[in-house]
Amino acid sequence: MAARSIESRPEARLATLGRWPRALADARRALLVLRPYMATALFALRPVAVPGSRCLHVDRWWRLYYDPALLRDAAGEVAGLLYHVVWHLLRDHARRREESDVSDWAWALASDLEINGSVSREGAVEVTTGRGRTVVWGEVLVPSWMRALRPSACGLPEGKAAEAYAAALERMRRDGSGPHARAIGNAAAPWREGSGASTDPVGGDADGRFATAFVHPIGGCGSGAGAAPKPWELGPPRRAVPGVGVVEGAALRRETARAVQRAARWAGDVPGSLRRWASDVLQPRVSWRRVLVRAMRGALDRAAGAWDYSYRRPGRRAAARPDVILPSLVRPDGPVAVVVDTSGSMSATDLGQALAELRGVIRASGRAVTVIACDAAVQGVAAVTRAEAVPLRGGGGTDMGAALATAARLRPRPVLVVVLTDGHTPWPQDRPAGLDRVMVVLLSGAPPEVTGAIPRWVWRTVVIEAGGARECA
Repeated sequence: MAARSIESRPEARLATLGRWPRALADARRALLVLRPYMATALFALRPVAVPGSRCLHVDRWWRLYYDPALLRDAAGEVAGLLYHVVWHLLRDHARRREESDVSDWAWALASDLEINGSVSREGAVEVTTGRGRTVVWGEVLVPSWMRALRPSACGLPEGKAAEAYAAALERMRRDGSGPHARAIGNAAAPWREGSGASTDPVGGDADGRFATAFVHPIGGCGSGAGAAPKPWELGPPRRAVPGVGVVEGAALRRETARAVQRAARWAGDVPGSLRRWASDVLQPRVSWRRVLVRAMRGALDRAAGAWDYSYRRPGRRAAARPDVILPSLVRPDGPVAVVVDTSGSMSATDLGQALAELRGVIRASGRAVTVIACDAAVQGVAAVTRAEAVPLRGGGGTDMGAALATAARLRPRPVLVVVLTDGHTPWPQDRPAGLDRVMVVLLSGAPPEVTGAIPRWVWRTVVIEAGGARECA
């Protein structure tokens, strides 16, 4: 039966919803023996048969779509495929894709690279079976094609997030940099041509054969991995079509993470990559730029209120007095100020990070930003619309109090001040008059002596680390 014929028969798919065929049940049982702490996630999946689709993928509501013929053809590899797709859900790739401004082909490859790079660190042993060469990663049987979909195959480091891989892949294709750039360009071709077929490629080799030599055997990993929904997916959960909602999905991730941590305390065979994932879930990193956008919106909402008059637009009562031009009340938007620490303790890496974060501030504010460069004294004040225009003078001692005092004297007074620093600075004992919201962004992690010195009047503190960012309480 062709996939197109079953697309028009949702009742046929619903009849199989939640029923585990023997091949999938056996694969789940094998995974539970090897990874018992994955039970919560594996039992939350709801299988849906889609004959003729040649697929094995998940949607974002934890439904597992499969083609019975594919299960027969890949009998020895089903456990590895099941292990792969459930990690797309546990790593929340669908939500992360919505927050990532990258192309579809880059995310499809990057999300697989993140999983396979992590799974490969569970311990890889190459074996040969009757079905051809396969790989056992952490004792989980993985199809041979996944072995090629590793970060090292694209000239990338192991252990990075999908967002980092996607950005690197797009840069390599755009700039033609790296030994794998040609292969990555070939891999992107079907997306440029508008192809959505089940033969979407997901990577390449150094000779540029990736798009033809390595074609996704299960037609992509589905909307649960951040891809566009397949035509046969059942959509959001509803009374007749059960599924896992957003809140339930987050609870499943946390419960699985807690199970991993419990197993790590009692048994010594839990892979380090799983322990790190569990720690990240239970102590989540945040996008500090998202925090910044929320902070700016809140600050602007609280700024002064509407107290000035303007004739740029008619007042709300103008219709009642058509013979008189009535002004409207407006609220002047205060600026956003950014303090950049240019002291000698800031390394070249820290300064580069500061400029990168400054770009995010400018993009989020949508207007010119007042930048104050400061070491032990203020070295310059400028309103900029490009981070490259900031004069980073300094190199001496450190005193962010001088910069905050300068920010308090700005007119109009800023509604939000963002301080980009390594934290090795004295702080004013009291909040400078007129600065209601000061956000400190620590660029070099947060040793206790740094976070402990930040005064309580600071509105928010965000720490940027290698694995992302987090807010300090």
